[in-house]
Amino acid sequence: MIISVGNREITIKVQEQPRPEIAERVYRQLLKEREVERDRDAAYARLLFGQGIHIN
Repeated sequence: MIISVGNREITIKVQEQPRPEIAERVYRQLLKEREVERDRDAAYARLLFGQGIHIN
């Protein structure tokens, strides 16, 4: 199976899993969690280094 993420393609051998549909769902959830973490980290960086924090 090939999954496209942005401009990248990832090949996954899900047929070796006893339940390939569960393996695919877990993998997609993992990718989504990583994306959420990246977005959260970027938001914190914008807040810290942008206009968010002013120390007198």
